[in-house]
Amino acid sequence: MRAPSGAVPDGEQPALTRNWQLAVTEGPHGAPEFFTRADIGTLYGTAYEVHFNSDRTGVRLIGPKPRWARPDGGEAGLHPSYIHDTAYSVGALDFTGDTPILLGRAVPVSADSSARSP
Repeated sequence: MRAPSGAVPDGEQPALTRNWQLAVTEGPHGAPEFFTRADIGTLYGTAYEVHFNSDRTGVRLIGPKPRWARPDGGEAGLHPSYIHDTAYSVGALDFTGDTPILLGRAVPVSADSSARSP
């Protein structure tokens, strides 16, 4: 299946403003296993800033540091954000240490991709 080509119709283009609101759904690694309920409340109620070191693979966010529901990552490592063997979907919010990252597409487009220009 080929990706659609051409301009996006005016009525379907997103309004690119300085402030965005995102809809979220809690995933399998939320509270109370990794985050406290207060952490989740802070996550939902905070206006985050985009870090300058962001790209198509991930948008790093600047905001409050989580308090975490556990003291460390257990057998996965020292930091409480560390999780063993977890798949991440595009658009997921991952924490690398205390830094939240909205995950983007991690695979570069190759020369033989259908996304190339004609």
